[in-house]
Amino acid sequence: MHKKLLLILSVALSSCIGYKDIEFLEVHSTSFANEGDCKPMCAKIKIYNPNSYNIHMRNISVRADLNENTIGNVFTQKKIKLIKKDTIDVGLNFQSDSKQIVSSLFGSLGALFGKPTELLFEGSVKARVFIFSKKIKFSYKSDIKDLMK
Repeated sequence: MHKKLLLILSVALSSCIGYKDIEFLEVHSTSFANEGDCKPMCAKIKIYNPNSYNIHMRNISVRADLNENTIGNVFTQKKIKLIKKDTIDVGLNFQSDSKQIVSSLFGSLGALFGKPTELLFEGSVKARVFIFSKKIKFSYKSDIKDLMK
């Protein structure tokens, strides 16, 4: 009985040793709209799971900054399943006040003169495999021109 338990425990723990962090590849399909769930901003984030097992994510918390001014936040309890060795798009709906975005845009008037307008997505997600969980932080920075293509 003890040998079986030891074998099961060693297999379970050895799978944790081979854990690779999930990769946040890019933010795309960014839109500023006032329709449906997209009030006032939506984006999709592409995530890759390099592991040989599925990972469940929840407690996504993301902040969006436009030239260092916060324009919105995402907090979700929705459970997302990352298939092993696969890429998935996760939709993010930001809760924000339109006034925050307008004031950030006025602070970014330099974009009209060719200066870069930096959009930063920063946050964390709780990833879970079996009984093991880990909080993963991420940051993605891009010029807003690149996201609107």
